[in-house]
Amino acid sequence: MMYEEYHNKNNPHKRNHFGRKFLIFILFLAVLGVIFFTTIYEGGFTGNSIKEFNENNSVKISSETNIPSTTLTGEHSKITFDISSNKEMKLEGKKISLDKTSNLLVLEGFSGEVNFDENSINLLSGKVSKIYINGVPISNEKDVKMKISLDADILYNSISFKNNFPVSEINFICSGKVNVGTDSINLNQDTCILKNALGEFLVKDKKLFFSGSVTSLDIKGENKKVSISK
Repeated sequence: MMYEEYHNKNNPHKRNHFGRKFLIFILFLAVLGVIFFTTIYEGGFTGNSIKEFNENNSVKISSETNIPSTTLTGEHSKITFDISSNKEMKLEGKKISLDKTSNLLVLEGFSGEVNFDENSINLLSGKVSKIYINGVPISNEKDVKMKISLDADILYNSISFKNNFPVSEINFICSGKVNVGTDSINLNQDTCILKNALGEFLVKDKKLFFSGSVTSLDIKGENKKVSISK
């Protein structure tokens, strides 16, 4: 028995096996440490981060198209609605009457969903940090976002969206034109796909305008295929 114990202690294969187990254990602790550090210092952020968007790798474009039925979801730094009909709005469950024939709504820090076409706003539902109704500010004293919703079929004069972070993808069929540098591309019911669109959208006079940058632009139509990226 004494010989067996002595033999095991001095067996190089046993020592190597123990060394491999110890190394694996150290690597496991290191991985846990990296995960913990990332969670603490990046706030547990999941999904695409704004840090991944590099404007130096983007293409400057501007466009002027018709307005298809459009749904935008996500976060928007600022949305301005010039509403031309008197309707009701719900803020934190309370009804607010927009009794003027023209109302200016400014939403700051909006997250949610907006659907509109060339004539009306069909859906607005989400949360907002601060809202101005005809210049009068409303915000939550506890600095918590407020639930907001609008009646359907609200006529408007204009809508503008301004973002501090890109919309990951916009895919729609449209007619009009897209300007890339000094080049202009005419659109006729073509499919346009904008990736990581960062800039300002303006909906006015039955047209949709965009000015900003994208990481890629793809246009597909009859006898037409354009792909632009940097």
